[in-house]
Amino acid sequence: MSKTKTFTFDVELYTTLSVQAESAEDAERQIEKALHGSDANFGSWKNGDPIVSEVGIYDDGITLSSEEDVEDA
Repeated sequence: MSKTKTFTFDVELYTTLSVQAESAEDAERQIEKALHGSDANFGSWKNGDPIVSEVGIYDDGITLSSEEDVEDA
């Protein structure tokens, strides 16, 4: 039987999120609240185990990249 080890890495990922809000500040608060203490699921390993990771936001880690008007329904 082969012996295995567990290796833990810090991996920096990039994502883009779109949020509907009345202001950019409100949208940032929504993102921070939604992601605080959350996990992300990245599918599964070859053996079927889920790839789950805790997520976090660096200080000043949210940057507004675009803004567009949305008509109220």
